[in-house]
Amino acid sequence: MWLGQARIGALGVLRASPFLPCRAPATRAFTAPRFPFPFGSPARQFSWSRKALARVPPGARTAKETVPEAEVFSEAVREQAQGPHGPTFYETAARPRVARQILWFLGFSALSFPVAAWLTERSTSRWEQELWTTNPWDKVTNALLRTKQQQALVEDLRSIHRSLLNGVLSVFPAGVKTTISQLYVTIFQPVADASQPKRVAWSMCFGMGVVLLLQNMSRFAPFMRRNFMHSVVTGMSVTMLTSTFAHAEIFHYLLNMLAFEGFGSSAIVYLVKAQDREQQNGVLEATPLWHFLAFFCVAGTFSSLVHHVVQVKVSYPRLIRQYSAALARHAATAASAVGRTKTWADAVRHTGRTRQHWFPRAPAVEKPPLSELEALQNRLRRTMLPSLGASGAVYACLVITALAFPSAEVALFFPPGLSMNIGTAVLGAVALDITGIIMGWSFMAHWAHLGGALFGFVYYHYGPAFWADMRRIVHAWETRQDGGQQPGKRLM
Repeated sequence: MWLGQARIGALGVLRASPFLPCRAPATRAFTAPRFPFPFGSPARQFSWSRKALARVPPGARTAKETVPEAEVFSEAVREQAQGPHGPTFYETAARPRVARQILWFLGFSALSFPVAAWLTERSTSRWEQELWTTNPWDKVTNALLRTKQQQALVEDLRSIHRSLLNGVLSVFPAGVKTTISQLYVTIFQPVADASQPKRVAWSMCFGMGVVLLLQNMSRFAPFMRRNFMHSVVTGMSVTMLTSTFAHAEIFHYLLNMLAFEGFGSSAIVYLVKAQDREQQNGVLEATPLWHFLAFFCVAGTFSSLVHHVVQVKVSYPRLIRQYSAALARHAATAASAVGRTKTWADAVRHTGRTRQHWFPRAPAVEKPPLSELEALQNRLRRTMLPSLGASGAVYACLVITALAFPSAEVALFFPPGLSMNIGTAVLGAVALDITGIIMGWSFMAHWAHLGGALFGFVYYHYGPAFWADMRRIVHAWETRQDGGQQPGKRLM
C-alpha cells in the first residue's frame, strides 16, 4: 500500500498553513482554525502599523494602537498554544474516529462471503446444466466443470476470431488480415492455455489496470482521488475498499501486479484444492472467482482498517501532543523575548536614554526558530497522507502461499537470478515492515502490510472451513428453492 501525495482537498489545511484542523471542546466536526495570522515574520506582519504610527501624533493614538507589536505577536503565539478559551492545543485538536470504519468493515465482511457463495452456487448450477446437456452420463466433478468452462472459453475465442476475419477485417488486404490474426492469437492463446487460477488473477489485474487508467484521465481524476484514496481526515469508510484497487503510479501498479500474479494465483490454487475436498458432501464449485474476490476485498479492507486505526489511535495523538508542546515552548520563548514591555512608555524605557524619540519603536523581537515546528508539521503531513494500493491484500496472498506451499522458492528482483525459500521471504518482508515502523519510514503503509499478513494467516487456518459451511448453507437453500431438482447431481 502506497501513501499518496498531500495534494487532495482533504489535506488542504495541512498544505496551506502549519496548523492542524481544530474544533471547539463541545464539537466533534473538523473545522478550519481561526488564528489571527499564521507564523511569519513580525516585521512583515506589522510593517503597515509602523508607517501609520509615524504620521500620527502621540496624543491622537488610541489604546489599541499603542499596544506594542511584539506583545501582539506574543499573544498570537500564546493563543496558538493554549487555544481560544484556555485549553491546550492538544485538547482542542480534532481527532478522526474509528467506530464508523470498524462497523463498516464488519458489515461489509458479513455481506461479502454470503453474496460470493450465492454467486458461486448460481454459476455452478449453470455449468452443471451445460455439462448435463452435452454429456448426461458422466459423473459431475469440480475438475469436469472446470474443463467444460475452458472448452467453452476456447470456443468463444475461436468464434470471435472468425467473426473478425469474416466481418471487420474482410475489407483489408490479405497482409493486414494475417498480421491482425497473428496478433490476436499471440494475445489470447496464453489465456486459452492458462489454468483457471491464472485467468482469475489476470482478470483482476486487468480490472485494476482500468482503475489506474481512469485515475490518470483528467475527466475522472477528481472523482477517483475523492473515492479511491483512503484518508483518515475525510471520515469515509468505503474508500478502505476502493483504495485497494487503486495505485499511485504505473511503477506501483506493475510491482503489485507482478507479485499478485504469482502469489494470488497460488492462493487460488490452495482455495480450489480445499474446496475439492468438499465434493464428497455433494457441494460442487465450478469457479473460484467469487470466493477469491470476496477474500481479496475483505483482506484489502482489513489492511486499510488496521492502518486507519493505528493512524487515529497511535500516530496522530502522539504527534498532536508533540506539536502542542512545541507550540507552548515557542509561546514561552516569544513571551520571554518581549519581557515586561506592556505599554509604549515601557518600550521607550527599554530602548535606553540615548534612543528616546518622539515616536519610539519597540525593541526587535527575534522570531523563534521554527525548525522543530516545521519538522513536526512535515511528520504530520506524512502521517496523514491518503493511502492506496493492493499490497495489503497481496500480503495476505503471500502468507497463504507460504503456509500452503512451504517448499516453494521465490525469485528476487535484486539481485536477479537469486531465489530463496518463500518462508524466509515472508519473514524478511515482515521484518522490513517492522523496521519501517520503528524507524518512522513513511513512504509505505507498513501497518497495512502487517494487517494483510495477519488476515492471510487467519484465513489459511479458518477460511476454507468457513467458506465450506457458507457454501453448504447456500446450496441447501438453493435446493429448497428449486424443489430439490439438481441437474447432474441426480446421476452421481
